[in-house]
Amino acid sequence: MTHGRDLDGNPDDEIIGTLVGLFGSRFGGVWIDHEGPEDAICLAVVEPTEGDQRQAVEVASQSGWPARIKPVRYSQSDLEGFLADVGRVMEEVPSDAWLSFGTRPDRNRVEVELNREDDRIIDRLKSLLPSDALDIQVTPGARFEPLPRRTL
Repeated sequence: MTHGRDLDGNPDDEIIGTLVGLFGSRFGGVWIDHEGPEDAICLAVVEPTEGDQRQAVEVASQSGWPARIKPVRYSQSDLEGFLADVGRVMEEVPSDAWLSFGTRPDRNRVEVELNREDDRIIDRLKSLLPSDALDIQVTPGARFEPLPRRTL
């Protein structure tokens, strides 16, 4: 294992925990950005300061990682609350009406994937969450199928 990386080459839990701890209730999420010239730890932070950026870069660089901060509107706590609201709605609708839902910290949103257009569900979700915190995607006819079992 390389210092600061787990067996898959991702940042180890200690680095992530330290970075998350820098921002407290302003923390909005963390992900690895593979789009730039080198992989980087990206942190979503509500109302970040220049000092926040300096501190994140310093902590991450001690373990060989670049770090970037993305300013966001909603904290992780906010997103988790929105996700709980979505979960309560999904408990009330037929399980074959939706495919997935979860948070996307890199987009600072909750994403919902439905397999059919259902105005009742969509309107209910839109009434609960701010419009900039919700993405609804409809993939008509999509469904999950279990993989066949294999024995070794």
